[in-house]
Amino acid sequence: MAAILLAFSKTPTWSQAELARRAGVEPRALRRHLDSLVLAGWPLEREEDHPHAYWSVPKNWFPAGLLLEPEAAAALLHILVRTPPGPERTQLLKHVTSVASPSLKDALERVIPPRSSPVEEQYLPLVLDAVAERAPLRMRYVPASSGMQTERTIPVHRVLVGPPTRFIAWCHTQAALRWFRLDYVSTMSRSVDPFRDVDEGQVEDMVDASVGGFHTGVRVRVAFFVHQPDARWVASNLPDGLLGTPVDGGLLVEAATAGLLPVARFVVGLGAAAECRSEELAALVRQLAEGALRATGQS
Repeated sequence: MAAILLAFSKTPTWSQAELARRAGVEPRALRRHLDSLVLAGWPLEREEDHPHAYWSVPKNWFPAGLLLEPEAAAALLHILVRTPPGPERTQLLKHVTSVASPSLKDALERVIPPRSSPVEEQYLPLVLDAVAERAPLRMRYVPASSGMQTERTIPVHRVLVGPPTRFIAWCHTQAALRWFRLDYVSTMSRSVDPFRDVDEGQVEDMVDASVGGFHTGVRVRVAFFVHQPDARWVASNLPDGLLGTPVDGGLLVEAATAGLLPVARFVVGLGAAAECRSEELAALVRQLAEGALRATGQS
């Protein structure tokens, strides 16, 4: 029986004679096995073309799920170890590692996955399903700016998997696209309201102009230069939405972004290693630095 199922996993259609030879059984015994599978509910179809009989399964069919070649299984494993902990990750790792070598299982014990909040683990599958099925969500949300809980019905258009996980949705309160953080959600469920479409170009523009899920609605030019040796670290640790260009003596970072504040905070953290080369960025960096000095009594 195992040989029969393995044969269909490789090729969806077999003549009865060829399948018997592949499975190593007599044609009559093969027919009994195939009839038993049909009675058990397996999707086998039989066609006659005298003097031959052909048996088929639906295209891309495989019992109990998806068949993965060894290379694909290894790629899936590499992705799973970079995924935050959660029930789905645990379940998939259990299946994939059930056929892994002891040395690989031992290596996985030494891999520390990224951390996520319990809220993200609970609601991220719901958000991903809502994107796939174009289904709006009802949520109670506590934004960091006000700290006050609000109820919203939102259609999700993009998801930036974290941690922290953020998503772009149409905000009916402000009548505009907005970024939301999943760990600021207190409750979330499916909504029966219609899904609101928005222009895909508008969504892409918001993604391109954002830095780490921050978007003020107005693009400004930012530019700063980082001296060596710090430039090598900065080149690999720039916030999402920023790109650097190696130049003589360091790294030049330029962008037209609606995320001025997180860029300024990043530059402040670089101290004397960075110098601003755009006016609005320089003004905000100065303001943040002066505020930090006053807070430490060094103004």
